[in-house]
Formats: sequence, C-alpha cells, structure tokens
Amino acid sequence: MGAQQPARINPNAVDLSHFEILKVVGRGGFGKVNAVENRNDKQLYAMKTIEKERLLEGKRNLRAVWIERNVMALFKSNFLVHLYWALQDERNLYLIMNFMKGGDLRYYLKNQGKMTEDSCRFYAAELLVALEEMNSLNIVYRDLKPENVLLDEFGHIRISDFGLCQVLRQSQNHQIRGESGTTGYMAPEVISQQFYNMSQDVWSYGVVLYEFLHHALPFGDPSEVLGIEPRMRSSLSPQCLSLLQGLLTKDPKMRLGCGESKWQEVKEHEWFRGIDWEAVADKALVPPFKPDAETANCEPIHEIEETFFGDDGKDRPPIDEAQQVKFVGFDYHTEFSPALLGQSQEAVELYLSRVQEQRKADRQCAQEDRAFERSSTHSGSGTHSGTNSGRK
Repeated sequence: MGAQQPARINPNAVDLSHFEILKVVGRGGFGKVNAVENRNDKQLYAMKTIEKERLLEGKRNLRAVWIERNVMALFKSNFLVHLYWALQDERNLYLIMNFMKGGDLRYYLKNQGKMTEDSCRFYAAELLVALEEMNSLNIVYRDLKPENVLLDEFGHIRISDFGLCQVLRQSQNHQIRGESGTTGYMAPEVISQQFYNMSQDVWSYGVVLYEFLHHALPFGDPSEVLGIEPRMRSSLSPQCLSLLQGLLTKDPKMRLGCGESKWQEVKEHEWFRGIDWEAVADKALVPPFKPDAETANCEPIHEIEETFFGDDGKDRPPIDEAQQVKFVGFDYHTEFSPALLGQSQEAVELYLSRVQEQRKADRQCAQEDRAFERSSTHSGSGTHSGTNSGRK
C-alpha cells in the first residue's frame, strides 16, 4: 500500500475560534473593528463586528451590510480592501479583511496637517486607480473621505467601507437618484435630488484632494455646495488649481472626469504630467510617508471606549429565529471569490443577481425548515396512528 495521504483541510471550516482578538482599532454605528491574529497562519487581519440587532432597526442598515459583503467579495485589487471571510453567530456578523497597519488618512491629516502637492499627487494617483477600478464595473462608491482611505505598512492606500456602493444597471439607464454619502462630500446633483452616476465619485475625489491640500473642506454646508465657489490657496500651482476647479465644477456635464473618456481625462491633466500610471497600478511608486510600525496609528479613544462600552451585546439575548433568517447565506470564504475585476459590467450584474437569488433561496429553505420543525413538534404532541413520516 502507498503512503497514507494527509487529511485535506477544508478551507471553509474557518470559525471565530481561529482568531485571537488583539485590540480595537475603530468603532462605528453598528459595531467595531478589531485587529485579530489568525491562529493558523499567524497573519494579522481586521475583524469588523456588526451587531445584528442594530441592523434590524432599519431596512437600509441591513441592505448596506449585504452590499458591503458582496462588493468586497468582488475585488482582488491592490487598492481596495479585500474580504477573506464573512462569519456570524447568534448576535453578530463578522467581516474579516486586510489589516491596514498604517491607519487612515484622516488620522494622518490630523497629525501632519495639509499635504504638499507632491505628497497629494501620490495619494491622488492611487485613489484615482482605485475609483477607476470600481467604476469600470459600473459600481459607484459614493462615500470617499479620508477616514475611508487606509494605509498599509508601506504607505500605500486601500479604500474601505463599501456599504453605500450602488451598482448602475442597464435597466436604469446607468443612473441613480437619492441622497447618499457624507455631508461635505456629496455632489451638487446628489444634494439637489437629480439623477447621477460616477459623477458623484469624481466630485468627492475633488473634495478629498482639496482637503489634502488645505486641511479643510471646500464647503461648509450643502447650500454652499450649490451656491458658491471654493476658495483656493494662492500658493498652489496653476496646474493644481486647474485640476481642483475642473473636479469641483458644479455641472456634472462639464466636470473634469465625467466626459466620454472618464477617468482617463483626469489622468491626462497637466498636474499629473510625468506620472507612470502602470507603476501606480503596480504599487511601484515610493509613498511620501511610511507609517511607524511601532505605534497604533489610530485614535486611542477607541481603546477607552472599549473599556466602558464594548461587549458587542453579549449580555443581550440573541435575536429570534424569524429574524435570523435575514442573515442566511452571509458566510463567505475568499477561495470562492469570482474575482470579477477586469471582466464585463454584465458579468458583475449577473454575479450580484445570482447572489441575490441564492440568498432568497437560502432564506426560503430556512423558513421551510422552521415550519417543518414546528409542525413536527405540534404533531408529536397529539395521538396519531401509523408511522411517522418525514419531509423528503
């Protein structure tokens, strides 16, 4: 007989016991983000814990977490946070992603102040590639802001938090309408309830670049977005001023980056002259700032909050079985990712529609199982003749 073959490990058999929680690195409306270590591969990951009970307080909340889970599963990109596992228990959902040791650009701006044009150009180039990748699949990000731009240990960026993403569908003429995003970063067409598409991402990209260079937002409130032009630093180069003015043009039809060539139009702007876009895509450019590996690179308030508030609702009872059905099919393993980056927009629509169909089918099966269990319990309490019959 030949040598006995080692047992094959099921890659999908990952559960919460595989992760050691190290520290809190962020906190949001529905939960928190921990740095965790996988006990098997000893790699660091970010674990986003989301309380199911809070998600059920509104349909938009539930929709957002499913969108984030599905969109992150689509991408294997140098500049977008990738989902490795999605897990759950009776009380929480868990998204396990890249751990970005450098923190976010909001933390960088708070501690370093406004950027030089050269530093801004580096981050602008990597952000452009990230947005271009999403938009190429007809996905509008809708929530670009410094706190959603994370840095790895070398200083390269990855965009995170995809709960507000929207897929533009052919049936809707690749347009959407409705206010969504963060105040200060929403485009005029979004605020005024007009139809829009990738123009929102172009506008927020311009707002973020302005913020990098001024350490302030260009507009104080939505009425200013619609009514005034932003004030620019006189020390900025003419090329930089031209770029910002083009990106922050209020009419999306006239806005730089919203024409037929889309992001290519921005790439060809004179402010980016000399940028090797292939090198940008390969993360071959040297970042202007390398995070300190010995510091937390996040606000210490998160650890203080954890001391007083953080138990993820473990003392509360789990949500009931009828509500648990809404989370059937949430679990995910990266090995089965379709990696649709670079494929057609139709492929993305098809994938997301199949995810939705599978989710509905899983929910239907779970409901049937519960109904069968209830009927079996009731029938077992009475007196019946003959043999018991089971569901096939």
